[in-house]
Order: sequence, then structure tokens, then C-alpha cells
Amino acid sequence: MNPDEGKQLRRMETKLIRLRKNGWANYTRVLGEYVDHRFLLDPPYPEKDVRSFETGFGITLPSQFRTFITTLGSSGAGPHYGLLSKDWYTSTDLFEDPLKTARSLQDPCPLEEKKYGDDWLEEIGGDDWEKRLYEDQSWNPLQGMISISSLGCAGSGPLRGRLFTINMDLWTPGICESSSFFDWYEAWLDALLEGKDNNAMGVWDGHP
Repeated sequence: MNPDEGKQLRRMETKLIRLRKNGWANYTRVLGEYVDHRFLLDPPYPEKDVRSFETGFGITLPSQFRTFITTLGSSGAGPHYGLLSKDWYTSTDLFEDPLKTARSLQDPCPLEEKKYGDDWLEEIGGDDWEKRLYEDQSWNPLQGMISISSLGCAGSGPLRGRLFTINMDLWTPGICESSSFFDWYEAWLDALLEGKDNNAMGVWDGHP
């Protein structure tokens, strides 16, 4: 973690404290009735637990996300329904096969920094994408990604560390504007503290 990232991490921690002091009840309307993290984070993961996860799947988590979950908090407060625990990271694997899960996480994320249309599966997977996905189970459009919220984080490929809106029913994905995990998380905090609409972050209707 470089000095600038250290400052940003401390800044985010301070903003979470401010939100808690403002009172959860002041934000229930703008966050939605199904959100209940109360701006609390679960304790950070021990380094050995994260290393064990990485070793088990043959991957290395993106650096800022890895720093966050081992320093500030492992799950809880975050955009939409909050940050997921590591038990959910592999839910981007569509095959539910331990061997294929590891391969799916190791393969490069096929998504690019662009806007996709309804034909996005053909665009990234070719004309035979259905056969490769459903029959051969040799390709996964969500490969190289981990599920960290209602979004996926690219763990490999040219956009490693970037966040995408994804859906397990394979709706069209979209890339988040923030270029890093820290920027994405802090944008959510700022939207709440400044009373800004940010539907992409799960902040609805501006001021509480």
C-alpha cells in the first residue's frame, strides 16, 4: 500500500464513522428497506485466511480490495446491499464444480472498458458461446471475476481491479466509472454524506 492509498483508507474510515454518528435512521430511505449493515464492517480477515483463499484457487486478489479486507473490514457496509464475505467471492462461477471454479477464476476477464449491448455474449464469446457455456462448460462470461457486492471485481485481465455490474442471469454488464476499488467505495460514502443521487451506488433520492 502506497502512502496515498494509506491516506485514502484512513479517510474512508473517518467517513464511515461520520455516517454512523449521523444515525442509521437518517439513511434507511435512501438506501432501501433491505439494507441493514448500519455502516458497520466486520473485522478484517487475517492475512493467513486471505492467503489460503488465494492459494486454494491459484489467484491473487486485486491489491486495493485485498488491502481493504485485511485492514479496514472484511464485509458489511458498502454500496447496494453491502460487501460480501469471501464465501461469496466464487459465486461468479456458473458451473458449481470445484475444479472448474479455480480455472474460471484464473482465466482472464473477457470484459473491456466499453458499453455492451444485448449481443454482449456473442461479442465476447463468439457465435458458439452457448455451446461452450452450457454444453462443454469450457467458458464462462464471468470468468476472471469475483463477486464482492451486487457487482463483480475483475481479478485478472487488462482491467484487473475494476468493478462491473453483473448478474447471474447474464444481463448486460456495465463497467463502473470509478477506476479503483478505493475510489468506488469512497464515491459511495461521499454520495451519502453529500446527499447526492447515485443510483449506480444504490443511493436513491439524494438527501435523507
